[in-house]
Order: sequence, then C-alpha cells, then structure tokens
Amino acid sequence: MIARILNQLGRRIYVYRDYPSLIRGGHTFSIIRAAKEKIATHKNRIDIILVLNQDTINLHKDKLNENSVIIYDPEFTKIEGLTFKARTLELPIEKIVKEENASEIIRNTCILGAFIKAVGIKWEILDKIFREEFFGIFTVPGLAGVLRATILVQPGLPGDCSGLITQIPICLAKRKL
Repeated sequence: MIARILNQLGRRIYVYRDYPSLIRGGHTFSIIRAAKEKIATHKNRIDIILVLNQDTINLHKDKLNENSVIIYDPEFTKIEGLTFKARTLELPIEKIVKEENASEIIRNTCILGAFIKAVGIKWEILDKIFREEFFGIFTVPGLAGVLRATILVQPGLPGDCSGLITQIPICLAKRKL
C-alpha cells in the first residue's frame, strides 16, 4: 500500500520483502525506498519505521538513528535499548480497533493512516487506493479506524521531517498470542 501511495506521488519505488520460510510464521517486513530519481536497492538505514509488534523494533533498531521516526502503539511496543533519543509518534492502535469493533487487520491500515497524515500525504490519495484495492471489502469499522488514526496525528513528523520519505520498513506480522 505504501509503495502504491508513494508511486501515486510520482516517486520511483524499490520494495524489498522479507518473510521467513517457517510454517509457523515469524517476523515479516518490507523495506520501501522511494525517490524522484531511479533507484536499484534499499539502504541500510531507516528513516521511518512503522511498528506493529515488539519484534519490529527489536530486530531493526540497529538501523535507526537520531533522525529516524518511530510510529507505534505504546500498549504493545516498548522503545528500549536505543543509544539516542528517538523521535516517536505514539498511536493507540489497539484501542481504536477495539472501540470500532474492527478486525485485527485494521491495525495495519490505522498505522498507514497515521503515516500518511504525518508525512503530509493527502487523504484523497489513500482513499483512492483503498477504493481500488478493497472495493466492496473495506468495512465501516475499518474505515472509521483509519480515519480516527489520521485525526489523532498532527501533520508533520516529530522534529519537522515531513519531507523525509525515502526508506520505510513496515512490519506486517501479527503479534504473537
């Protein structure tokens, strides 16, 4: 989804997907790099990280730095072990999902909504992609959850880096039960 959104903005995209070949699953993530010029690979640093579980921060914190932004739900993720003060954007994703009586998968779209608002992407772009991708599937509670996530976030990332859209790892794995 993020790659499609960034592509709609005229960016060239490189997506690296990583998933374990374990029957029981494991940490699954994508690294998305977007640029105006041609790109052929991802970089070994993270500008923005969208965190849906503790594994994401634990496994990727060595690629973060003082300019990185962490978007996460503090109810399920602890930001610990960093050697610098992180720029963070806390979002009560689980609370939104429960209050909207939405499916667990809406956690992904809530954090996506927070991301687009934080980096200054217009809602209409996400709405267009949702309509194309999920026509007739997206539920009212799911849409309400995404809208609430975007409303909770102030435009502009912490530290005013709203122009920073180059490399974004995203955890797509569900949290362990």
